[in-house]
Amino acid sequence: MITCFKDDFLKTTFSKFDNAITFLNTSTQGGMFKPRLTDKELHKKSGFQRKVNGQYEDQGFLSEVIGKNGSKPSNIRGERVDLLIFDEAGSWPGLTTAIIQGQELCEVQGVPRGIMLYGGTGGDMGAPLAGLKKIYYNPKAFKVLPYRHNYTQTGEYELTGFFIPYFAQALDPKYMDNRGVCDTEEFKKFLQEERNHLLAVPEEYYKKCAERCWYAEEAFNLEGDNKFNKTLISDQLAEIR
Repeated sequence: MITCFKDDFLKTTFSKFDNAITFLNTSTQGGMFKPRLTDKELHKKSGFQRKVNGQYEDQGFLSEVIGKNGSKPSNIRGERVDLLIFDEAGSWPGLTTAIIQGQELCEVQGVPRGIMLYGGTGGDMGAPLAGLKKIYYNPKAFKVLPYRHNYTQTGEYELTGFFIPYFAQALDPKYMDNRGVCDTEEFKKFLQEERNHLLAVPEEYYKKCAERCWYAEEAFNLEGDNKFNKTLISDQLAEIR
C-alpha cells in the first residue's frame, strides 16, 4: 500500500510506481512482463484468468499495489500488507498517529509481518514537519531500524532513522569516478555555489537547504514553534556565511 495525506501527492507518487512497472514490462524483452487483472489509477494487480472446469480463475503472481489517502487513519484500516509506504511524510500533519495506527496493517500482536517505510522532507515547516523529526531522532520508539552515521553538522556519530545526504548521489558524470561512485567533495563544491546564489535572500536559502539537505538538521531547520524569530536568525546565519 502507498499512502499520502493528500490526493494530489498520492496520485503523483503512485504514478511514479506505475511508470517504473510499465518500463519493466515493456523494456526488458519480456523478462519482467506481467499481465494485469486490475489496471486502475490507484490499484494494480498482476495476473490473468484461465478457464478451469468451466469457471474462470485468477492465476499468476497476483501481486497487488493499492494507493489510499491516509489523512483519515480509518482509510487504511482493515488491510494486511507486506509493504506500507508513507510518502511526503515531511508534510504530513499528525504523522506519528497515522504511523502508530498503520502498524496494525503490518503486525500481528506486535510481531512484524510486513515492512513500513516513510520519508520525504518536502521542505515544509512547522507542525507538518514535526512528526518526521520525532520519528527520525527516536527510531526505536517507532520500530525503525536505527542507522549509525556521522552525516551531522558536527561530524559526530549518532543513531537515527536512515538518511542519505544530497551530496552523496550525483547523476552528472563530472562528479563520478570510473566506478560511478559520487565524488562527494567536488559535488559539494558545486552544490554550495548553487546555495550561495540565495544568500541574499536568507529565508529562501534555508528552504533550499531543507529541500536538498546535507544533514538532517537542515531538513528540520524550518520545524518548530519556538519564540525565536527565525527570519532574523536566518539573516544572521547568512551574514556569517
